[in-house]
Amino acid sequence: MIFNTMFGLNLALYTLTVLVYLIGIFEPVAFIYALIGQFIVGVSQVLSTIVLWINYRKLPAKNKTHLKVFSLITTFYLSLLIVFARFYPLKDEFLLLFTVVIIPMSIGIYGLINMYQLSSINKNNDL
Repeated sequence: MIFNTMFGLNLALYTLTVLVYLIGIFEPVAFIYALIGQFIVGVSQVLSTIVLWINYRKLPAKNKTHLKVFSLITTFYLSLLIVFARFYPLKDEFLLLFTVVIIPMSIGIYGLINMYQLSSINKNNDL
């Protein structure tokens, strides 16, 4: 049950953020709202990851591997982002867009796929 709720919440937040990014193509101020939405999606996925780690023993082996990979990728990305933001400010707009939008949204898709797998496997379980 909890995996279904986590997946539904993350999917709704992710979809809403993508829609706001699409609106941002035509209305630049929406891009700022999409960045805020992306931050909320990130927080939601990190909290979901913590819940998954708490329920680690209940996870199927395949999803344990996905959880480890997702956690490693997220930690590595955040560490690099902090270092580069501190010491190497990005001035190229494409590189900034790639670093701040495309990479985290791609990591978010991976997290959604893992949560979807868990929600479809555990529809009848009360986790």
